[in-house]
Amino acid sequence: MGTTVPKSMETYQVREEYCVKPGDTLWSIASSYANEGDDLRLMIHRMVEANGLKDDCTLKPGETIYVVLEERELRSN
Repeated sequence: MGTTVPKSMETYQVREEYCVKPGDTLWSIASSYANEGDDLRLMIHRMVEANGLKDDCTLKPGETIYVVLEERELRSN
């Protein structure tokens, strides 16, 4: 499904690598991974953070980025 990585001491992300294709945008990539009811703006925000991108970035074909599929807080016992 994806790779689980710690985001911080309190949070982890499940993310997947994606190879950018010609014409891709953050919106189109998020749309292709979204489930019904997902907030695309939140998905895009997480992709921007996970990849160190600027909000107005231009993606380059062949570039590999992370798509954040899920972000959750760690539960303390």
